[in-house]
Amino acid sequence: MSMFQSKSTNRHALIGLLCAVGIALSSYESLEYSGRSSGQKVAVFTFGSSDPAVQDVATELSDGVNALVRESSIMELMSESELRPDVNTSDNHHLWARNLSVSLIVEGYVRARDNDIQVTVQILDGTSDEHVWAKTFDTDRESIHIVAQEIDKKLLELVSRKLR
Repeated sequence: MSMFQSKSTNRHALIGLLCAVGIALSSYESLEYSGRSSGQKVAVFTFGSSDPAVQDVATELSDGVNALVRESSIMELMSESELRPDVNTSDNHHLWARNLSVSLIVEGYVRARDNDIQVTVQILDGTSDEHVWAKTFDTDRESIHIVAQEIDKKLLELVSRKLR
């Protein structure tokens, strides 16, 4: 067999492998659009802030986590209104989460600290209301994307652990 034939055979094998991977991925992605019945329910509560100077950061972090959950094939987003139909009631939102079989709850709070921003995030087990993960980040506005990435990474890790 010549060198050209060997490269051609390898190329065909690689193309076959890529096709198989593509078919497998499209089958996996089709699960995402078939009702997501196997997805873990995740509730993301709007990150709070009493400081108007950092309210945009709180909104950005909440929106980012919501987008991650919405785009994921292993998570189903539970809206805040589904968990707290009447936000004026004194009912604990964790009770609502438990009643709706929510796996994880993501909450956060953003504060201005001198020239920096402090972000406190907690992820709770929706059925037991126990803390699964909590962390406080002290950062500046330019590095807030690193905080968002760490929150996303931890949430994906926790959800994949629950699926095992």
